[in-house]
Amino acid sequence: MSGPSTNGPSTNGPSTNGAGTRGPGSIRFGIRGAHALELPMMVALSTRLLGLALLLLGAWATASSPSASSPSASSAAQSLDAAYASPVHVRLEGQLSAASLSLLRRAIEATADERRMVLLELDTPGGEVTLMWRLAKAIDAAREDGTTFVAFVNTKALSAGSLVAMSCDEIYMAPEASIGAATPITVGMEGVEKAGDKFLASFRAEWRAWAERNGRPPALAEGMVDEGVEVRLVEVDGLPTIVNGAEWDDLRDRGEAVTLVRTIADSETLVALTANEALEYGFSEGTVEDLAELVEFNLGARVEDLERIEPTASEELVSKLAPIAPFLMVIGVLLALSEFQAPGFGVAGIGAIACFALLLASRYLTGLAGIEHAVAIGLGLVLLAVEIFVVPGTFVAGVLGGALLVWGLVTSQLGPGFDWDFAMDRRVLRGAIISTLGWTLVGMLGGLAVGRIFPRTPVGHALASAPSDTGEASYASAVRELVVAGVRDLAPGATGVTATALRPVGRVLLDAHPDRELEASIDGGSLDAGVRVRVVTVRTGRVVVEPVPDPEATA
Repeated sequence: MSGPSTNGPSTNGPSTNGAGTRGPGSIRFGIRGAHALELPMMVALSTRLLGLALLLLGAWATASSPSASSPSASSAAQSLDAAYASPVHVRLEGQLSAASLSLLRRAIEATADERRMVLLELDTPGGEVTLMWRLAKAIDAAREDGTTFVAFVNTKALSAGSLVAMSCDEIYMAPEASIGAATPITVGMEGVEKAGDKFLASFRAEWRAWAERNGRPPALAEGMVDEGVEVRLVEVDGLPTIVNGAEWDDLRDRGEAVTLVRTIADSETLVALTANEALEYGFSEGTVEDLAELVEFNLGARVEDLERIEPTASEELVSKLAPIAPFLMVIGVLLALSEFQAPGFGVAGIGAIACFALLLASRYLTGLAGIEHAVAIGLGLVLLAVEIFVVPGTFVAGVLGGALLVWGLVTSQLGPGFDWDFAMDRRVLRGAIISTLGWTLVGMLGGLAVGRIFPRTPVGHALASAPSDTGEASYASAVRELVVAGVRDLAPGATGVTATALRPVGRVLLDAHPDRELEASIDGGSLDAGVRVRVVTVRTGRVVVEPVPDPEATA
């Protein structure tokens, strides 16, 4: 099997960093020239003997030095070789999704206990911008912790896939593979269209910065996301350099010795590179025939030693939960509001907990959420319950609980390595805040709308909560304000008795209307069933009551 091609105008020889030097396939030798000897033969022989003596003396000094025979140095080298001898392999194919993020998370976790390499095989047409950024940031955070990433582009890494590849330490490509063509698009009322100029300018700057951060030509990265960017291969003072159109103009205006070699992409073409072009322009480290050649010749490992991360039930669960995350949020909010206002703890509360648990599970499996987010959300719900049931009206527990709940729901969408300096990170944060607050509001408004209509339907009556002593259904819920039909003479001061517990909403029977249960609430605290009450305020579909002593009620 022949080694991968690593020669090209932009590489000037074999790669000498990272995994690219681990095998014989990445080494190439060449004879740069020869000069005839002009010294007499005796002088030349003496010179060679002297050099040989010095070489032997240096070898003896090195062998006898403590560092050369140090057990710790030897063991460290053996540990490093062992780590690189068994890379963790994960393949991302097809449209990038939340399941891709879950696979990457498991691959990173597999390297947590020892310094190992992740071999990321890519065959993808791309995916959502936010998901792309989360994948790239997860790789970047793991690299900062010491994990090495090698990308193998098998067939294609287009659009979002090209940034994922660019986030790795090294990129290798199959001969027929391609990378690039990553212009952002939006899906709106008019269908699929190119992103606006403002977003595109910010996106282009992010890609340029990311390319510089990872040692890739920034002009190529810009040209991948914006076809309006011209990309040229030039020579500046005899050195090959890749520049964009603006940089080309600046070089000429300054009178630099610049020569155009070729135009890589004009102002109407996105940059999409073949394997040979990526190697020539310094965007990749080499071209290999297949995964086996990369592993054996460049990584110095064996294919059978790869630890392969395969999709499991967790990825299947994530792929089903991620698309319905907004629905889970809306239903969870609706059920939580209903449970907080209903007497006791019932099906609504269980349903709300299940919705939020599934929402957090999908984010945890993708590596976005951690235990701290689950704790914050759970504590927030507990404090809200304390505000409603234990110390109503103080607002301290309610405000703190609401803040914890929002913080947990928002930050569980950011993922590791959040950096305010990155515009994309700020955009992800802004989107998380808007989606959390927006879907929460939808849940509250939807609950209010359903509450006004649903109780009047036959299904609503059939699904009502447990009947009171009179046998009439009790709709004790803050999201269901019943219209008190046929009761025209309600006024503050009317007295009656609680038909159900008020915590803080329930049902009452007024003395003037003993045959009709009315929805009622109490401002602060709770009341058991059978307590005498007096109407304080009459609202649409509900009365506000307060407890009164029996002597006053019967006076």
